[in-house]
Amino acid sequence: MEVTAGKKGELYHHLFVRPDGRQVLLVWDKQGTPTLRLRARAEATVTEYALDGTPMPFTSFDGRVLSNVQLAPGMVRIFEIR
Repeated sequence: MEVTAGKKGELYHHLFVRPDGRQVLLVWDKQGTPTLRLRARAEATVTEYALDGTPMPFTSFDGRVLSNVQLAPGMVRIFEIR
């Protein structure tokens, strides 16, 4: 994980690996507004989810790197990596 713009405050991230190999990544910052670049462990596909479980397209992913992940204070971003 790399901060590429903005300012981090209290930046948090958690990666959960499911038994089927899929990964669920949560990132948020309690106070800051950073923009992040996140690297996947291997070639993958990504789906972003809203807090209510609604899938949303995430287009800044090249199969290996999630780019331009913008956070606002308290905003949680959820990604499923397959």
